[in-house]
Amino acid sequence: MRRPTAAAFALLCSATALFGPTFTRAADGPSAGASPVSDADVRLFRSTFGLSTEASVLSAARDEDTAPYLYGVPLTANERSELDARVNRERSYGTFVGSMSKQAGYAGTYVDQARGGMWVVQFTGDGGPVNSAMPLTLPSGVPAITRAVDFSAADLDATRAKVEADYVDLAEELGVSYLAVDERVNRVVIGLSIFNAGAAAALVERYGASVQVVSQPIDVINACTRTSCGTPSMKGGLVITSKKSPVDPSIGCTSGFGAKKSSGTPANTWYFLTAGHCLYYGGGAWSHTGIGAFGTPVIYQYCDRCQADTGVLKMLEWHTPTNLVFAVDSTDIRSVIGKRSNTDQGLGIAVCRVGGASNNVRCGTIVGRELSVTLHDDRENRDVIYNHTWKMNTDSITGNSGGPIINSSRPGTYAFGTLVGGGAASTYYSTIDYIRASVGYEPCVTASTNPCL
Repeated sequence: MRRPTAAAFALLCSATALFGPTFTRAADGPSAGASPVSDADVRLFRSTFGLSTEASVLSAARDEDTAPYLYGVPLTANERSELDARVNRERSYGTFVGSMSKQAGYAGTYVDQARGGMWVVQFTGDGGPVNSAMPLTLPSGVPAITRAVDFSAADLDATRAKVEADYVDLAEELGVSYLAVDERVNRVVIGLSIFNAGAAAALVERYGASVQVVSQPIDVINACTRTSCGTPSMKGGLVITSKKSPVDPSIGCTSGFGAKKSSGTPANTWYFLTAGHCLYYGGGAWSHTGIGAFGTPVIYQYCDRCQADTGVLKMLEWHTPTNLVFAVDSTDIRSVIGKRSNTDQGLGIAVCRVGGASNNVRCGTIVGRELSVTLHDDRENRDVIYNHTWKMNTDSITGNSGGPIINSSRPGTYAFGTLVGGGAASTYYSTIDYIRASVGYEPCVTASTNPCL
C-alpha cells in the first residue's frame, strides 16, 4: 500500500509515543493540566464560524468570558448567543433533509457557518420541486439559500458506491486513502495519500466528471499513551487505562458515554462506550484514577471496513450508570439528553470533541460524512480502512480515542459519536447509529435519576 509522506510519518511517530506527558484533573476546581487555548486555535474557530478576528474583539471576548469556555474558546456574550441559536436550529436539520431528499433533483444541504450558519439547499435542473417544497419544510428562523449544481444526491451516491466497491484495490494500486460525498463542492471526493497527477487523472477518467481528487495524507489512530486524572466518579471524557499484563505498559484512551443495550439493559447491568481498538490492545480490566477498576470488555469491533470502531465495557457492580460528560474541567459537567442520527449530522453542523489525553474540548464543524478513509495503526505498523466514518476540522492527539463527540450546548448536550483517530487538523469518529448497528449498545441519554433505564 502507498505510504504517507515523510511529514506525515513524523506526525504519526510523534503522536504515538508510548509514554507521553501526564495530564491531571483535580477533583475540585478547574483542571490544573488543562491545555491552554492558543491564539491560533481562537482565530481558526472564529474563521470557521464567521466571527471577527480583529484584535479588539478578541480582547473583549477574553475580558467577558471565563473558563470553562462553552465552545472551547473565549467569546463575547453576543457571540455565544448567536452560536447557541445556530445549534438550536441545527436540531431540525435531519428532519428537513429527510423531507427534501424526496424531491426530484435534490442535491444535498450543508451548513455554511462562515456565513452565519446559512443552510445551503442544492438542486439540479430548474429546481422547481426543491424550491416549491423548501418554504413548507424549512424550520422557522433558519437562514437559507438555494444553489444550482451539476449532480443530484442520487448521482453522487451512485458514483460513490462504484468507487467504494473498488476501494481496497485502489488503495493498493494508487494510494487512495479517503472517499466521501462532499455536498459543498458537489462532487465525490477521492483522497490520495501521496498526490500524483497521473493517478488523479486516471480516477477522473474511470469514474467521471462527478469525481474530485485531492491530497489526503494518512492520519493516525489516537490510542495508546499512559495518562491519568483524578475525578472520583465515572463519566464520559475521562482518561481510562488498561494493561495486557502487569509487566506491560499502560494503554490509555478516553471514556465515551455511559451505555445500555439497544434492546434493553438487564437490571443493575451498566456499560460504557469507548473505541474498539482500545479494547483490542487493552487487557481484561479498565481503570480510571480516583475510582480504580471500573469495567471489563464485553464486545468490540475493530477491523478493515467495519461499520464502526467501537467497544463496550461492562461496569463493575458497584458502579452506577451515568449520562454525564466531563468536558473542560470539573465545573463543566454536561448531561447528555439525546442522540443525533446520521441524517442529523450533515456537513457544516457544529460539533465538539472531548479529549482525555489532550484534556480539553475543541469545537468545529463536520467536514466529512459517510467516509471511507485509511488511518494508520502505529502499534502494528499497518493501515486500517474505515467505512462509514465522520470527520470534523479540529485536532486530536494520541490517547483521545473513545472520547465523546457532542454538540456544544450546555445544558442540552447530544451524543454524536465516539472518537477513533485524527491528527493536527482532523478528528474522525464513529456515529451513534453505526455504533448501535455494530455492537447493539447506545448511550444513556435521559435526564432521569437512572438514565440507563
